[in-house]
Amino acid sequence: MVKLFLYIIGFFTAGLLQAQALELEQPLACTFGVDCWIQQYADHDQGPAAVDYTCGTETYDKHDGTDFRIRDATQNVDVIVAAAGTVLGVRDGMDDHMINSQEEIAALGNRECGNGVLIDNGDGWQTQYCHMRKGSVTVKQGDVVELGQKLGNVGFSGAAAFPHMHLSVRRNGAKIDPFSGPDASDCHAQRQNIWSSKANTALVYHAGELISLSFDSRKFELNELLAGEAGRTKPESHWDTLVANAVLINLQKGDEISLVVTGPNGQLAHNTQILDRSKAQYYLYSGKKFKDHWLVIGNYKAIVSLKRDGKAILEKTISDVVN
Repeated sequence: MVKLFLYIIGFFTAGLLQAQALELEQPLACTFGVDCWIQQYADHDQGPAAVDYTCGTETYDKHDGTDFRIRDATQNVDVIVAAAGTVLGVRDGMDDHMINSQEEIAALGNRECGNGVLIDNGDGWQTQYCHMRKGSVTVKQGDVVELGQKLGNVGFSGAAAFPHMHLSVRRNGAKIDPFSGPDASDCHAQRQNIWSSKANTALVYHAGELISLSFDSRKFELNELLAGEAGRTKPESHWDTLVANAVLINLQKGDEISLVVTGPNGQLAHNTQILDRSKAQYYLYSGKKFKDHWLVIGNYKAIVSLKRDGKAILEKTISDVVN
């Protein structure tokens, strides 16, 4: 009788856990690490500090979801259903606008999500997709949506400082980090993430990534780069200035970032910075203005490198020929 009782309890518990399970697929139609990235995770610190699920720094205080970003606002990247369900609510029509101050956030009121979709995934689970591009939302309240179905495009509506989609996951109203699961109360707890094995492979954790490296005839402000206003054009012989522009994300205090520009006759410019604090995103440029001539014919390169604790963790080169 005792064995039977324990068997029944075990069977019931297993069934309950299975009923509670939600499995997510990646929520953007893109290749992570190539044309999209994860910039910020949920905050696992209960106080004023901020740590992600690995006890790293890729988050900020009270951040309650995952930010899936794209390079700039000119990309057309679809937001897709990560878990099937029924649409509970939709908002569209808010302008895409880079937020630069707390005053701008406050002016949004309770519309910080911007253009978004809220989905009921059953058994108390909900997924919410935020900051989509104005006019791109493809579903309406009451729609039954399938895995991989398009919901809209990545944008920067609502409280967005860069083009991205913020994904929130909840169960019975409680917010859950999909990278750690419902039972992880802090970054040291045992993880039970709810991504599929395929999504886990695609969404592997990276600390420090280059998202953009390009030549242009001038330096830019970061917001110009995020808006896609940097030309990323091939250098032209009539330019009298050559600048390499680099944007990196998820950098840590003490990181050393270098950007070197070379031409047919050797090094033209070199800019190295050591960070005095962690940076969610960082813009570095390096270039030269020629006083008495334009660009000479030949090959030009920009080399960006990132060192952490004295070890090289990233290096990338772009090369263009001026005819």
